[in-house]
Amino acid sequence: MNLPWFLGVAKAQMSLGLARKYCQESLPKEVIQAQVAGKKGPAYMEHFLNEMWRQCGMRVFVMSAWKNEKGEVLFGMHNDNEALGDGDSFMKTKDWEDIEPVWQEYAQEQFGAGARDGGRQVKGGRKRMRKPAFKLEMDREGMLLLPDITDTKLEEKKAMVRAFLTSHYRICSGKDKAVVPWSAIVHSQDDLVAQTYLPADVDLKEPSKLQNWDTTALLQFWHARQERGEGPTFLFKAWKNTDGDMVPSVISGKSPSPQARIGRKRQRVTI
Repeated sequence: MNLPWFLGVAKAQMSLGLARKYCQESLPKEVIQAQVAGKKGPAYMEHFLNEMWRQCGMRVFVMSAWKNEKGEVLFGMHNDNEALGDGDSFMKTKDWEDIEPVWQEYAQEQFGAGARDGGRQVKGGRKRMRKPAFKLEMDREGMLLLPDITDTKLEEKKAMVRAFLTSHYRICSGKDKAVVPWSAIVHSQDDLVAQTYLPADVDLKEPSKLQNWDTTALLQFWHARQERGEGPTFLFKAWKNTDGDMVPSVISGKSPSPQARIGRKRQRVTI
């Protein structure tokens, strides 16, 4: 062995390690965590899934969320089941996307109202088919307009309800990236929405859980109010902040103020 060369390499490696340690110690904890999550998170998750199968014979599907260096919340789905034993892929064989909005709502609440949706990473599943997005027209007063839904398919009607409620919730909260707290709506609907804006015997819920009859009833009810010009078609009276408190709407009166309006004639809410 060339001892001087070996010692030189070892010294260089030690210096590099100390430099990395110094750089890490000089960075905020949140930045370091974001870097590790982005670079090593998927590998850690894969190791966890494999060990749970090897040690416990347990099949696991994981939904994760973390904040990157830009302050965006990233969502991850991890599934290695078809690579373990003779199992099938959970993501390829089941409609797992119905639970995704609830997890997204939870993550946004935990990371704070200022957190932005930074996208998704999917491991072990097929490329996601996007649910239909819907373009919402707006009148000159900044009020959202719904079209007639005759001959509209159920999935498109669900997308319409999601876009409509999401837009109104963002107007109510004054936050253009706010996520509708579907679970809070289910448990505390009267705290968020006045019965005036809902048809009898129909409760709001996460749109993927709606059936054809209640989806149709909601849209027809709102469209009828719109056509009759009975004030606002729909309004949230409160929104839920990061502390879990119900906060009164930032707007008042019968229509959104210019500051609370979405500054475009047409908006696309991506589902």
